[in-house]
Amino acid sequence: MIWIAGPPGCGKTTLVSSYLDARKLPCLWYQVDPGDADPATLFYYLGLTAREAAPRKRKPLPLLTPEYRQGMSAFILRYFEDLFARLKIPSIVVFDNYQEIPEDAPFHEIIINGLSRIPER
Repeated sequence: MIWIAGPPGCGKTTLVSSYLDARKLPCLWYQVDPGDADPATLFYYLGLTAREAAPRKRKPLPLLTPEYRQGMSAFILRYFEDLFARLKIPSIVVFDNYQEIPEDAPFHEIIINGLSRIPER
């Protein structure tokens, strides 16, 4: 896992995209926006992005519907396990504009827990 931080306009996105292009690495590129502070929104759009990154996987990732909210921790872990299983090895997952999410949003805990499911291969 790599975290790239810097002020707006310093070239973080360009650096990562040029690295991926030069090495022809498969990538799931998720463009974070303030709406992702809502977990249901995050999982919806992350699922759409996963479909683009792994079009051969026909079954969509699950949506965060009310019945899953009671077991949110288990949902997060299973969701990210399924997400990572869809990606080629090696693959890169980018959360671009992560700084757009407020500090108190559940987004951060979701990402931390989800990234704990990165497979060791």
